[in-house]
Amino acid sequence: MVDLTAAGYTTYNIFFKLHATKEQEKKLFYYFDMHPFTTWVCKFLGMWDFQVEIVAKDFSHFNEILLQIVEELGASLEDYRTHIALETYKVEHLPKHFVQNAKIVPMDVAIRSGKKQIAFDSIDKKLLFALGNDAVAPLHVLAAECNTTLDIVHYRMKKLYNEGIIIHYIPFVALEKIGYSEYFCHVQLRHLTLEKAQMLRQFILQHPYIKYAFRGASQLEVLFLLAVQNTSELDTIIQEFKHHFFSHILDLQTHLITEQGKFHLFPEGLVNG
Repeated sequence: MVDLTAAGYTTYNIFFKLHATKEQEKKLFYYFDMHPFTTWVCKFLGMWDFQVEIVAKDFSHFNEILLQIVEELGASLEDYRTHIALETYKVEHLPKHFVQNAKIVPMDVAIRSGKKQIAFDSIDKKLLFALGNDAVAPLHVLAAECNTTLDIVHYRMKKLYNEGIIIHYIPFVALEKIGYSEYFCHVQLRHLTLEKAQMLRQFILQHPYIKYAFRGASQLEVLFLLAVQNTSELDTIIQEFKHHFFSHILDLQTHLITEQGKFHLFPEGLVNG
């Protein structure tokens, strides 16, 4: 797992609604999957068709990427919504309840220095990209991909971990293969006091079924990713959320993820950026 904020980048989640045939959707899925600045791509069942997470240096860079995507989609594009991650609450690949039930020992998270943003060079970028492709690759393989020595790779990995760029190493598990479905939930909020905002943050952090969540910047909203084993669990979680925050919910939508593509927290476009 990589802390992109510490590396000086911002993530943008875009929901796309398309008017396309199945064959066109396959081509567009491949386009999103191969895009150099996408970190995560998935397909929805519902009013939106795709969710694409993009990483960019700043808003100007993001706007340039978005304009290129809109041009590529052409007449297939009906609508899109951009959700800027103002504050990331949680990033976990495996839901807590699975980790607890499987008796997996939680990994320690690196304690960062006081810096808000950490400078790093081309070797760091190449290394992060290589680790994103294969986090258990031998040092000599990583050294060859980064055009450097074993000692430098070992030192840089340790440095990136200690500085909090690398948060921890995790196994990639295809949750659908072990009986889980994933839903992306989008909640528009209103009249959220500081006290309630803190309660919401704690609710998300402690919830065993929520894997990923962030607060949006463009409006009062929170988006979070759930992993559940059946619709009964989903309904229970939504009802629980409504019970705690009903008077603050303006709108709540859940989107079933039917297919996932790329998941790479330091994509190729950042290596040369």
